[in-house]
Parts: sequence; C-alpha cells; structure tokens
Amino acid sequence: MDKRTVLFILLSVVIWFLYIQFVAPRFAPQKPPPAVTRGVAENDKSALSSGEITPTHPPAGEAGKSLLSASGKLSTSFQQPANIALKQKVLENSHIKVTITNKGAAIESLILKQFKAARLAPKDEGLKLSSELANQLSIISATDPAKYALSLKYPDSAEDLQAGLWEVVTETDSSVIFRYTTSQGLVIYKTFSLGKHNYTLDFSVNLENISAGTITPTLVIQGIETLPPESYSATDITGLYAYTDPPMTETQTAPTRLNDEVGQVDAGTTHWYVKEQPSPAALKKEGKPFTLTQGQDNIYWTGITNKYFAAILVPAAVRDMNIYGFNAIDCPALTKNSEPYSNLNLYLQTKGFPLNPKETKKLDFLFYTGPKKASDLAVFSHLGFDRLLSYWWVGFISKTLLFILGGLFGLFKNYGVAVIVLTIIVKLIMFPITKKGQVSMYHLQKLQPRIKALQEQYKNDKRRFGEEQMKLWKEYGVNPLSGCLPMLLQIPVFIGLYWALAQAIELRQSPFMLWITDLSQPDQLCKLPFPILGAHYLHVLPLIMTISWLIQSFTQPKSPDPQTRQQQKMFLFMPLVFGIMFYSVPSGLTLYWFTSTLLGIAEQILIKKYYFR
Repeated sequence: MDKRTVLFILLSVVIWFLYIQFVAPRFAPQKPPPAVTRGVAENDKSALSSGEITPTHPPAGEAGKSLLSASGKLSTSFQQPANIALKQKVLENSHIKVTITNKGAAIESLILKQFKAARLAPKDEGLKLSSELANQLSIISATDPAKYALSLKYPDSAEDLQAGLWEVVTETDSSVIFRYTTSQGLVIYKTFSLGKHNYTLDFSVNLENISAGTITPTLVIQGIETLPPESYSATDITGLYAYTDPPMTETQTAPTRLNDEVGQVDAGTTHWYVKEQPSPAALKKEGKPFTLTQGQDNIYWTGITNKYFAAILVPAAVRDMNIYGFNAIDCPALTKNSEPYSNLNLYLQTKGFPLNPKETKKLDFLFYTGPKKASDLAVFSHLGFDRLLSYWWVGFISKTLLFILGGLFGLFKNYGVAVIVLTIIVKLIMFPITKKGQVSMYHLQKLQPRIKALQEQYKNDKRRFGEEQMKLWKEYGVNPLSGCLPMLLQIPVFIGLYWALAQAIELRQSPFMLWITDLSQPDQLCKLPFPILGAHYLHVLPLIMTISWLIQSFTQPKSPDPQTRQQQKMFLFMPLVFGIMFYSVPSGLTLYWFTSTLLGIAEQILIKKYYFR
C-alpha cells in the first residue's frame, strides 16, 4: 500500500471521527461522575463569592418581628393568618421581568426582555403566537402553583406550601419578602431580590422555630419545570450539573472565591466540570428520576439548558443540600408537524435541620436564567458557568473567529454578510499555502510522463528510481503531499468555526437574505410532503454546497497515474458525504462552507492561469 492510499484512508477516518464527535446528536445517556466524598469544614463559608448574592434575614421592624409572643415565651398554637388576598409582585430590570405571586411565594413567570420567542418552524406550522408573545421570550410561564419556580414543599407538614397564600411582609422596587407559619410552629420566610447581574435573582429561605419543641424540617425546592426548547424536535433540552475535581476538602480555599483582580480565580488545582445530563428522552425511557447526592457526587449546582439559554440554581452553602433531582415531564407538541415531547423538572432536597426552640436557619441561593453568552457567563467563571460554552481544543480559534465576526457585523449589520467576509479573510490568509499546493500538483501532473520513463528505466532498481524521482521533484519544487496541506490546515479552522457558529447566540434569529431568515437554524425554503434525512423542510444551501463542491472536484488537476486517478475518484464521494452531514446544520456554517467552495474554484482558475508556468 503506497503513501497516498494510506493518506486517503487516514483522512477519511479523521473526517468520520469529526462527524461523530461534532455533528451527530450529543444527547446520548452518560454515566454520572465517579463517586467522590467531599469533606466539609464546620465553619464552611458560602459557596458563592462575596458580593454575588446578598444573604437576607427576616426583616426588622414591626412587620417583620419574630412570631414569638410579646413576653418572649413560646406559643403552643400556630396557624397562617386567614383572609390573605392573592397578590403579585413584579421585579424588573432592563433584561428580565419576574412576576412573583404570594400563592406559594414563587415565580409565576420570567421573561427575557431582550430576546424573542423561538421560531420553531416557518409561521410556527399554524400554531400562531400573539405579537406580544412572539416578541418576548418566556423562560418560565406556569398556571399551576405546583409548577411555579422556586416554590417549596415541606413533606413533614400537612400544609400545601405551593398552593397556600403567603403573607407579604415587606416589599420594595427590587425585592419582596413572604412569610408562612406552619401548624408545627415553623415560620418560613422567602426573599426574592434582583441580583447584581442582569439575569440573576437572589433567593433566600429563612426558617424560625417558634414552637416549644425541636423541629427537623426537610425542604424540597422546585427549581424550574420545563425550559422552552429552541428546536421543534425539542432535542436540545438537557439537564446540567457541576462538580469539582478533586473535591474540596476542609483545608482548601473555596474555588468560588474571587481575588481582588477582576477575572482571576483563586482555585488552586481545583477544576470545574459541567455535565450535560440527563436528556428528557433518556430519563423517560428509564422511567425513574435522575438523582445525585451531594456528599457522594460532590455536586455544586444544577440547572436545565437548551441550545442558547440556561436556568441554574446555585446553593450558597452546598453542605445544606442532600439530593439534586430531575424528572421527565410530558409536554404537548410544539408544532402541528411534530410529536409530543419530554422536558425536565429540576428540584433540590435539603438535609434535615434540627431547630431547637427560638433557633433559626438560613439558606441562600443564586438563580440565573439567561443566555449562554460568553460575556454573561464569564461573570460567573468562579462558579464554572463559562464551561457551558465548550469549544474543545480549538477554543482560541473559535473565540478569535467570533471576535472577528462581531467586528464585521458591526460594520455590515448582517451576520450573513459577515460570515462571507470572514470566509474571504480566511481564504486570503491561506492563499499562499493553497497556491503552493496547487502549483505543485500541476507540476506533478506535467512531470508524469518523465516519471513513467524513470519507472521504465529503473524498473529493476527501486532504490535508484526513488532517488531519481526525488531529484526530479526537487528540481521542479514538487511535493506530492502539498495538495493535501491546505485541506488539513482548514480542518482546525472548520472545527473552530463550527463550534463558534453552533453556540453563538448572536446568530439566533439573525436573517441573511431571501428565505434564509435564521442563520442559527438550517435554511427552510418550503415544506416537503415527506421528510428528507429527518427534516420536513427543503434545505437548499446544503444542496448547492454539494453541487459546487463536486464542480470544484472536477476542476482540480487530474493525474495521469491510474492509481492516483482512482484515489481522486474516491474523493468525489466526499462532497456527497458532507452534503448528508450538513443537511441539518445551522445555515451560517453551511454558508461558510459554500462560500469557501466557490472561492476555491476561483482560486484554481486564478492559480492555473497566472501562477503555473
């Protein structure tokens, strides 16, 4: 087997490996991280960096006094006040609008004001949205109190804390505090306040025992139930959980402690890992919740994510948590053409807290609901949020290309044009290498008659033939492998651009021209009477990309060597393979490859006409 055959086989293996790694669905069930034990100091500080979440206490003043009797003695009869009116409180900044109801003291709705609802299909397949709903993105929208975000369950109490009406103790423009008194004599305060970051809420639960005996409450905190998908197939929904390796010990500094210099993390040798697991489909198939135990799995926070957004609940003191769990939730079809799908419910269960009479206990949380945008996630790099965007080993290339793409968008105000200009820039940078490779291939084609003559002359002396062939190649500056060099160099750029465009929320709902209205989704010209490769719409860009690539393959210099020519014929299958792989990828990426192919054809014509002598 000669070198060119080996090279072809290796290149084919690399391409298929890249397809399996980066294009095939990445939501297969995974095993949870290896069981580890986390040592916790008795005086463990908050797991959140100072300033990221503001610990809250039961309010001072007449409205927020302890519910002990006036004499300071413990009461023996407890009940929630009657005739509490249903009330809503809206907390709002320039980025989020949060509606909190005193029915369960929980989040009824949360809107991201700077984003629009997902375009699940052209004209939503007949599922019409009002202009108000279409122009806003509701991350949380519930009508059942049991599904309100950050509601509480108290399994040891007869009261339904999710359906009960809570007292509004105090409220300001940016915060609200609720109170509920159980029949056991446990007073629960819930505080919601706008966080320092645009997409965060500071959430606090304060417990106070006003009974004459010891109470050991265990609470279940409803994180969020269902996150709206970005795809009509809803395959982009998955759970999230973060852990550290090695686990924290009593002698280590908490990895979430920021140094004085912005952006520097005092993490020592501790590293954050974020797992995208479980998927709703896998969870439904198993028929049981997916649970993680704090002490065993070293979990620090959990959440739910789709392609572009995430909802994450971070406890300030992880030592107070016990169970992190996910359940599969059945949801109706998103479009007329799709099937009912499964989503996720996230919950946290605390440890039991023995509270003696007059004792209190406080639980603080940070609740992030926002985009997976690099600049927003970087604020919480001390919590590992930046790991939600993974660029594999091409991170530098991906981030550089995104930076250039953002600059080009600022100039042209169209991401489609920006992608085309970025492709031209990449081609210009690589032109000297491409030119050298193409010229070498043309020289090799021209030298084939002389090489055949050498083969005939030295047919019984392979060593001498090799020496004479190398002299001939050196004389004309020919490298038989240089034709493959431009393709090999483009692979890291292609992978980097794939990761950049596949995760860039900047491209979400960004139009290009004509029928290409969203560069983050496959282009959809029209609906088909039958699916093609799992898609119900005609994707034109992958088709014309495949045709142009075939044209480029036919315009490449042909070798007179029968074996080399056979290999070139085998390479003609590559456009067809990539056409299948690219059929359902974001149109922004397909636009890049199509533009690159057209420029490649122009390069071949230019090089042959002006540089080959």
